[in-house]
Amino acid sequence: PYDRLLRQLMCLNTVSIIIPTEKPAMTRYRRQLLMYGLFSLLPLKVRAACTTTEPNSLGPFYRRDAPFTASLAAADEPGEPLTVSGRVLAADSCQPLVGAIVDVWHANENGRYYDVGSEAGTVPAQFKLRGRLQTNEQGAYEFYTILPGVYGSRPKHIHYIVYHPLTEPFVTQLDFEGDPRLKSDRLARDSLVRPLKTGSESMTTEFDIVLKT
Repeated sequence: PYDRLLRQLMCLNTVSIIIPTEKPAMTRYRRQLLMYGLFSLLPLKVRAACTTTEPNSLGPFYRRDAPFTASLAAADEPGEPLTVSGRVLAADSCQPLVGAIVDVWHANENGRYYDVGSEAGTVPAQFKLRGRLQTNEQGAYEFYTILPGVYGSRPKHIHYIVYHPLTEPFVTQLDFEGDPRLKSDRLARDSLVRPLKTGSESMTTEFDIVLKT
């Protein structure tokens, strides 16, 4: 009996609700809020659910107002090229969170964070290997960078903060499978570890983030 309502929910996730004079971003959020409102009418046994991503430490080197860019590393940045992609989803429905802001940063090949001063080039040092992205209609994001080096005794990792109007700011980290430091690192979480794959132009990995809404 719920098939029709489920089909309507899927349509709301792909078809815009047009409201005159409303900004596109607000139209997306209004559609998403409506979708969640209808979804709440379904019995619990009919709803899909995803496991919430584990939080992790912010660390000491976060810097606000990083530029919106999918290229965190300049062409001359030393290191192994890496492409990271994923989706931001709602835990209660597994539906994509459209327009989420994904703020990421990490150490360079030598384990150093660019956090003070400035260096030659057009990008201030504090925003090298840092950037923000906005998820698309499928809740997807992707960025290009280099594989982080080892900071202190910690395993290689990438920091995340995710923002969305339906959630509180969410802080976590991405770790990489096969790093021997994972076993002794007090911040490492098995659920946050992802494998690295060899692509045609870079290493690749996928990291979905599921948020409680």
